[in-house]
Amino acid sequence: MTTAALAFQATLDEEDPNAPIDSAGVDFVVENRLVTVEVQGGLEAEAAMTAAMDLATQQAACLAADGPCATVVLSPALKEARSG
Repeated sequence: MTTAALAFQATLDEEDPNAPIDSAGVDFVVENRLVTVEVQGGLEAEAAMTAAMDLATQQAACLAADGPCATVVLSPALKEARSG
């Protein structure tokens, strides 16, 4: 059971004040575990947040399950970024 969650966005290039938001993350608590999922650089803001939320949802389900975890399913944006 997830008891707390926080989502955030950032830019990988912190030195450039005009750099676009290209990273997102989700921190959450499942039972006694604090989990952080981050997607850093290479995506537009909305795609990075969507990917981080999707990965966090998969990780939370895995931690709540009694058995082995399923293989992670990458979002289309992450697949494209990885192959590009």
